[in-house]
Amino acid sequence: MESLLIEIGTEELPPKSLKKLHHAFSKNITQLLAKHGVPIGESVAYATPRRLAICIKQVADKQNDRIDERKGPSITHAYNEKGEPTKAAAGFARSCGVDLSELSTTKNSEGEWLYHSQKIEGVALKEILSDLILEALKNLPVAKKMRWGDRKDEFVRPIQWLVTLHGSRLIHATLMGVNSSNVTRGHRFHGQEKIEIPSAESYEKLLQDKGHVIPSFEKRKRRIIDEVHKTNKKLNGKIELDDDLLDEVVGLVEWPILVKGSFDKHFLSLPDEVLISSMQKHQKYFPVRADDGILTNDFVTVCNIESRDPGVVRRGNERVIRPRLADAEFFFLTDTSRPLESNQEYLGRMTFQTKLGTLLDKTKRVTVVAGEISELCKAKQINTNRAAQLARCDLLSEMVGEFPDLQGTMGGYYAENDGENLEVSLAIKEFYHPRFAGDTIPSTSTGRCVTLADKIDSIVGLFGVGLAPTGDKDFYALRRAAVGVFRIIVESNIEIDLQHLILITTKQFNKISFPEKNTVDILSFIDDRMRAYYLESGLPVDTFNAVPSLKVISPLEKDRRIKAVNEYRELPEASSLSAANKRISNILKKSAQKNRIGWNEKLLIDDSEKKLAEKMNLLRPQLEILFKERKYVEYMKKLAELNDTVNNFFEGVMIICDEKDIQQNRVALLYDLQELFSKIADIDKILL
Repeated sequence: MESLLIEIGTEELPPKSLKKLHHAFSKNITQLLAKHGVPIGESVAYATPRRLAICIKQVADKQNDRIDERKGPSITHAYNEKGEPTKAAAGFARSCGVDLSELSTTKNSEGEWLYHSQKIEGVALKEILSDLILEALKNLPVAKKMRWGDRKDEFVRPIQWLVTLHGSRLIHATLMGVNSSNVTRGHRFHGQEKIEIPSAESYEKLLQDKGHVIPSFEKRKRRIIDEVHKTNKKLNGKIELDDDLLDEVVGLVEWPILVKGSFDKHFLSLPDEVLISSMQKHQKYFPVRADDGILTNDFVTVCNIESRDPGVVRRGNERVIRPRLADAEFFFLTDTSRPLESNQEYLGRMTFQTKLGTLLDKTKRVTVVAGEISELCKAKQINTNRAAQLARCDLLSEMVGEFPDLQGTMGGYYAENDGENLEVSLAIKEFYHPRFAGDTIPSTSTGRCVTLADKIDSIVGLFGVGLAPTGDKDFYALRRAAVGVFRIIVESNIEIDLQHLILITTKQFNKISFPEKNTVDILSFIDDRMRAYYLESGLPVDTFNAVPSLKVISPLEKDRRIKAVNEYRELPEASSLSAANKRISNILKKSAQKNRIGWNEKLLIDDSEKKLAEKMNLLRPQLEILFKERKYVEYMKKLAELNDTVNNFFEGVMIICDEKDIQQNRVALLYDLQELFSKIADIDKILL
């Protein structure tokens, strides 16, 4: 068993996707080899702008032999009364490729069947490798594929070369018209153009020494980070590393070299976000902050060449960024020369959605909804009205036209420039929060109110006109909006009923008739997003399931109960109480007594049921106070005090007994007990 090297050489791969592509390629290859019965060891994945590769240790040169066992028709169906084989028996023999006389039989407690066992020799690795590589490539997460030449094959980029080595032996393979060899290619400018690889194990070192290429994505990333740390000491500042940009830069270079640069200081008068966006989005530069956190006029870029004169590279980078910043400065001065509010009327020319009207229509709806819920959000209506009216006005600005990622951010700056109060300006700046997983919600009550109103407007309107997300299609990012809705409500402690919020919002679409089930669909949709959010955070699925979905339609209330259940499950009594509650549920389901009636203390004859009733009467007032005060964790802990009494009750009495009145009384007692148990959650759903 020797190492297997597979390298797919291509034209430059999309840098933003390279990290995802190389992980997927490695996973696909190893899973396919295992699926086809080829024994393999540990693997190392490689990826550069021009290649996807994997080296797998201890790979067998053929599939494992396997035993193909097949059970046919039962003996009673295989032979007729005269002992002659039936068509079923003959058909089974044909499907096994043998004569009927070569079949054997197998028995178990249920009967006897025809049986055939055959040893199948494993196929050589060289016979299946081409197909496995092609299947691995077809299943990569590629949004847009290309075709080149006159071929029908599709891939993210044209394939230039293919290396397939098993140890030092070349495995002949063909992929999309390209034949395999043991020759790879080095860096376009520094390395050997063609490098012969003597063995799979020598690939990484040889490519680095002769090709001037660091094939490992992680090692190139580590090299950049190490160089950044060294450069920080020289700069007396800190290079700001954005994770997504860092991965993209790693996907752009094969031999990373850091180069410092700077721009004119007068550009520092622009907002930090403008400077950072200019550097990161357009030029792939990393900004630099001083030790006090203030943005400086320095930047760092990562090159793919090791220049003999770094000064030439530095001056080139500086020359490129200057016009970008000059444009940004012009946009900023142009935008601030007129009030932000002057853009509002032009929102009427921008369509939100054909059936739902323009962005101006949406702005008016959001303003009303935000005003309606402002008190619940602890925000001043005068502020929510103003913020809602101005929130989208920066979409018409010159700056956002050039830098779309600054929408909201620039509106906040322009509102502040116009003299709007800080609460309104900050609400506009954070209008689109949370923008991604892990992002913060708006920091002000005004911002939370307006953003909540906007997100629920999108969900209600688009669901109403039949544009709810389906499968992986979510053109209006409604899943993200739903997460934003419940995160804002929960993290801001907003006591609001989702059904009421949806009703308020629906009323603003007075010219559109929505389906009657729109509200239920939206509640289910948001609940599904809550479920996904909590499970991704590590919450056990049974904890979430224990809180009824559509019965608890306040996200804040549901969150409180989920947290209470999560703490309850850690109690030593939890397992026993959950089991008892399941037992109660099963008894009540089978009971003919479906209506709840009060239990009679005089009909309690057994000592264990008397003590249970006494304990329930003792705890009930305390539990009611805790429930009313929404101290759900304390409620669940107090409930645990019933554990021993409940267990003694089930051990001491028979619910189903001859005396009908006593039986009915015990069932009534169980109904009462179940009500206490299920007040917060369905604890019988908790799997402990």
